[in-house]
Amino acid sequence: MRIDSLQSVYLIYARRSDTLYKVVSDKATVPNCQKLQVGRQYKLQLRSLYFTDATPEELAQYSVPVATAGHLHSAGIDWDGKGLLVKLEGDSIRDIHNARNLTGLCLQ
Repeated sequence: MRIDSLQSVYLIYARRSDTLYKVVSDKATVPNCQKLQVGRQYKLQLRSLYFTDATPEELAQYSVPVATAGHLHSAGIDWDGKGLLVKLEGDSIRDIHNARNLTGLCLQ
C-alpha cells in the first residue's frame, strides 16, 4: 500500500492479488481511530466510482459528481466539482474507488 496526498484528498494505492486499486478519501481528522499504515493489510469495502451500483442516497454521501464518471476514455473524476481531478493512470489504474469503511485515513 502507498499513500499520497492531493490537495484535500488522500490517494491510497492498494493491491489485491494482481490488481492495483486507487482509493480516494477526503482528508479528515478522526479522533481515536485505527489509522492506515503502509505495509499493513486491511479489508477495505471498496466501491467503484466508474462502474457503480450505488443508490442515489448512497451517492449523495460523497462529493463525487458520478455523472461525470462512467466514461473510460475520460482522464478521471472531478472529485469536488471545483476542478480537483483524480486521474486514471494508463494501464495500471482503470477505475477509481472510495471505501465505505474509511474516513480520511481512519478505518471504521
